[in-house]
Amino acid sequence: MNPLPPTLPPPPEVRQPLFTAEEKAHIMLNQVEILKKSMFLMSVALFTGCKLSTSPIYSDMENDFFLSNEDDGLSPFLSPKINFDIPKDPPKETICEIEKISVKRGKFNSKKEAYTWKDTVYLPKSGVFHQEGHLATKNDNFSKNRIYPQWETEDIMDHLSRSAKILGAKVSDIYTNPWAKKWTPPENGRAGQGSAGKILPSVAEEMFIFNMMFRGDSRPPIGEKWLMSYNGKYVVVVGGYEIGPSSRSRLGGVQPEVLYVLGAKTPARLTIHGPLMDQSYKPGAINCESLKYSNPTK
Repeated sequence: MNPLPPTLPPPPEVRQPLFTAEEKAHIMLNQVEILKKSMFLMSVALFTGCKLSTSPIYSDMENDFFLSNEDDGLSPFLSPKINFDIPKDPPKETICEIEKISVKRGKFNSKKEAYTWKDTVYLPKSGVFHQEGHLATKNDNFSKNRIYPQWETEDIMDHLSRSAKILGAKVSDIYTNPWAKKWTPPENGRAGQGSAGKILPSVAEEMFIFNMMFRGDSRPPIGEKWLMSYNGKYVVVVGGYEIGPSSRSRLGGVQPEVLYVLGAKTPARLTIHGPLMDQSYKPGAINCESLKYSNPTK
């Protein structure tokens, strides 16, 4: 294409729509199916005399509404009825106790069989965490019984809509840029696959995954709960499913849901505190009135 003559003003920037018409249609169809299921369950409840929950409840067993109060593995803060601006809603802890550790990082060059770079980070540490792509979970299903997508956007809207429903938010509020609406790229694996092989995270874990360029025995066990913070807000994140980014200038990466809960925008300067001494915490926001750093028990 020939460049515009210098005497003409440049064409106005066209803002791209957040979703294509096909994506909007997919969301609407998904919402219709949810409505059908909820109406069916309401009729079952009326017929059987069961008590139907008055708000959507998510479970690792079902993707939509159901007649149960089974624990879903998520923080109470993630109820659709909870307002994120109210600090009393997250679980309160007088003291959040964290292991005082250091993290060995490094990028290994397999061809040269040597590290391109390596360092040791002493926690707590603040640095830039960028936004990561999504990982396939135990609840994501793809055609022909596949556990991973074949391309970076296959059925991603189902994944995003489910997470947004859990957080009681709009998809457009959480996933604010194009790369927030993609599976993680197939780097030495498949699209949507983390570095833990074929071990899939639960829905709750995937929403709050964090990663660093862990080296050697610094890599956390799969599912280990760590504490992160930003501007006085705290969140329980999950490690072990992913490593990266390879850039030394980035301290780590987090899922878009972590940034949303913390009220941060990518790339954000977050603080990583370390593994929580109490591993019974659920992924999600938490109120810590004070922090205590203790020597590791392992």
